[in-house]
Amino acid sequence: MFSSVGALALVAAAALLWRYPRSVERAEVVRVATTSRQDVPSTSAPETGPPTSIARLRIEAEFHTRLAHDLMAINARARERQQRQNPSSDRTSREPLDVVAYRMVLRADAILAGMQREQAASIYRQVVRLFPTTGSAELARQRLINAGFSVEGI
Repeated sequence: MFSSVGALALVAAAALLWRYPRSVERAEVVRVATTSRQDVPSTSAPETGPPTSIARLRIEAEFHTRLAHDLMAINARARERQQRQNPSSDRTSREPLDVVAYRMVLRADAILAGMQREQAASIYRQVVRLFPTTGSAELARQRLINAGFSVEGI
């Protein structure tokens, strides 16, 4: 008596054999001698199946290639549509800039705490020039003002 797993495996094997039939070729018997290299069987791949199976495989490969290209085009159009509908959703690409700018401000804060005012002011100015649209630029401007530096012409 078969278990349900065994029955399922048998059905799956039958489906695979029905979908991908294999022809059984006559096995060739080769006499192998230990002293002669001529009698050693060849390790080259056997000849391929009938041309109809090659044509069928080529058609399936072309179908899958077209399907992959179509899916990539659909995804690209969806991304473009989403950006057109919500242009402010570019937040994820700006986030690393915010992080870099904030780290620069923290570094300048540490330098300022070490009484190196000019070096800290230089970093604050870099943040304002390089990342003017980030919140860290406004923070750097405020720190420059608090330290007594001018923010004009930055």
